[in-house]
Amino acid sequence: MYAGHNGFYYVGSSGKVTCNTTSKIDHAVLLYGYNSTHWFIKNSWGTNWGDNGFGYIPKTADCGIRTYVNVATVRASNTIQTGNVTLTVTLTDSAGDGWNGNALVFRQGGINVAFGGNFTTGRSFGPLSVKVNSNAEVTIEVSVLGTKTNEIGFTVKLPNGTVVYTRSPGTTFTSSTVFKVFCPSSACTIAPTVDYYLTMTDSYGDGWNGNILAFKQGSTTTRFGSQMAGSSMRTFGPVKFTLKRFSTVSIVVSTLGTYTEEVGF
Repeated sequence: MYAGHNGFYYVGSSGKVTCNTTSKIDHAVLLYGYNSTHWFIKNSWGTNWGDNGFGYIPKTADCGIRTYVNVATVRASNTIQTGNVTLTVTLTDSAGDGWNGNALVFRQGGINVAFGGNFTTGRSFGPLSVKVNSNAEVTIEVSVLGTKTNEIGFTVKLPNGTVVYTRSPGTTFTSSTVFKVFCPSSACTIAPTVDYYLTMTDSYGDGWNGNILAFKQGSTTTRFGSQMAGSSMRTFGPVKFTLKRFSTVSIVVSTLGTYTEEVGF
């Protein structure tokens, strides 16, 4: 990418790089993620550069990062289990009228396989098969919320007959629900934390005027907003932070400032 400019050299602790020219390529970085607006990079200049060594480059002014892209292919060793696992799924309905618009999804990375849309009558549907990568964690959740969720049941089994998860009818849920996160084999592990990225905006361009946003999880509170201070601050971020998995998070205003109608995130 093109790094020979002040926006890259003196990016500051936000890590947000601005680059309006791609006249030459003079540096290499590691691309480790992205969202709809930015590329997330790791630089090689130590943790004093950017956001502890990381930076965020807008896709609309990307410093030529897509000019020369090198990709490393990692081959699994003989000691790592590879391939796919076929799960067996059976859907049930205690009232005998199908799943009433509810849909169950198996989520793995960017791939989602859904069941339930064709279950419109009867008490049982299946067994059905879903093929998943044996080396990556799988999330079982409701992707589409219909009605009569108290009637829904399902069972998921591994090829050897081991039950991964069973939900029995009788209890109601009123939102999209994660039932289980699991590994299909011993070759993968479930990460205890998840990285999130926050972008803060101000419609007037004068910062957040003392408002502070907080993410509360148990006894831990992570606060943002003090970075949005200044006479020309319309946006700040994305800023990376980490939360624990399988633990409820509350997004709240921890400090109430002024001009709340201008605040976005």
